Amino acid sequence: MRILTLIFLFFGFNFSSAQTEANGIIGTWQLTITKGNEGKTLNYELKNNKPDPLIDQDTILTFEDAETILIGMEGFVLNATYTLKDTLLTIGNREFIIQKITKDELVFKETNDDSGMEHTYVRI
Repeated sequence: MRILTLIFLFFGFNFSSAQTEANGIIGTWQLTITKGNEGKTLNYELKNNKPDPLIDQDTILTFEDAETILIGMEGFVLNATYTLKDTLLTIGNREFIIQKITKDELVFKETNDDSGMEHTYVRI
């Protein structure tokens, strides 16, 4: 009986932690810093030297309850979907690992990018 209770508590705590992260991301975030592997602040994709829409300083992300995200930049808004499973955040076809999420700060890193780009957003 103790083992069943421990298993139930373990899964219950893990589920509530995942729900807290999912609820914690909902809201509006503004980009403050993007860093590459060398710790340099970037605003361009390293591969093709073109501006990256998720790096512009005026980028604002609005995560909504229904797994939709509004990406505002340069005066227009893109509508996309997102999923969040544990620390894996998927926006459209891009995957990110959430490194830190607090009440005021969101930090994530792209999973399939050799440059190791890390994006830091603050809640507005």
